[in-house]
Amino acid sequence: IKEREKYRVRDLGSTNGTFVNGEMIEEAWLNDGDIVGIADTEFTFVCGGTPDFNPDMATQVAPIGPAKETRSIRDAMRTARLLHEVARHRAIDTPLRPIFSQSDMSLFGWATSTLELPDYLSADVAEEVLDSPSPIARKVRHIARVNAIREFIERDLDHYCFFTVRPVELEDAQQLASHLGYVRDETPPSVSLVAVLPGVATYNADQVHLMQQVAENTQIELAFESAAFNSKQLLEYAKLSPSYVILTSTAFQEIESRLPSKRQLTKVLKALSEVGCVPIADGQPSDAEAIAELGFELAFGSTDEVDHITNCEEKAERKTNPRDESPSTNQSTLAEIAEITARIRASAHPKP
Repeated sequence: IKEREKYRVRDLGSTNGTFVNGEMIEEAWLNDGDIVGIADTEFTFVCGGTPDFNPDMATQVAPIGPAKETRSIRDAMRTARLLHEVARHRAIDTPLRPIFSQSDMSLFGWATSTLELPDYLSADVAEEVLDSPSPIARKVRHIARVNAIREFIERDLDHYCFFTVRPVELEDAQQLASHLGYVRDETPPSVSLVAVLPGVATYNADQVHLMQQVAENTQIELAFESAAFNSKQLLEYAKLSPSYVILTSTAFQEIESRLPSKRQLTKVLKALSEVGCVPIADGQPSDAEAIAELGFELAFGSTDEVDHITNCEEKAERKTNPRDESPSTNQSTLAEIAEITARIRASAHPKP
């Protein structure tokens, strides 16, 4: 049905129903790139004849940008279809990164901030999906988080799970709260969820306030990300009462040459801890010495450590629950696993 320059689709009581982007509808407005399903046939809707048609819209992804303006409408439609197929089959991986306690190198939790799509979609598409307001991008982000939780369940993990909330998601706080509430319901009680707000969003007071409300309503802890060692900014973060502040690798650049700043930051990090805000270091292997010297309680590891750590935990589980083994042997096994984990961690973060 055409109304001026827009189109909508209406189901007239069909037996099999009409679907738009995988959801059954009675009536819905159509956007370029939407997938309309009728019986066993699917169509990609593109209204390319309108004067203000934008080929980027057909991808249902973020604006393409100057370097990609030559992408044809055919390619854009193909990308849209592939993204819908990815969402339908939930073919989305969410790489996990470990977070370690710096006091004893024990495993504190896991974080996921990126997503991996099948090889037939370029890495650029994955980046665009992260920050796109489109319906299919929102669906992909939702599936990525649910997949991460399911991986926690499959691996029998009972640690903290950190995941990033993109600023574009705060444009519809009600929908975000509904999604995170679903994720919370799917999460085992033994797993604590932490939503990470990127640094760019923490400069926007409205977005911070919205995220605080969403986190409170969904019983999820909150973390702020920062790319700078700015004492004033870090103390401002503390006033907003996040549970964690994550210092990214950018913040560690050239810190070794700023000794007065290093001493000041040590005091700031201590002050953050005193008000219940735990600082987490997300640096490079070459930053290991600075991370230790500044007194961080927690620090990120690398994705390469995930399988090693999981194998260690499985070994610990097998040996600490034997049918006929003494408690003393169990204790020695735990000590062995702690030593292996510390050794893996040390190899991933060698001293310069």
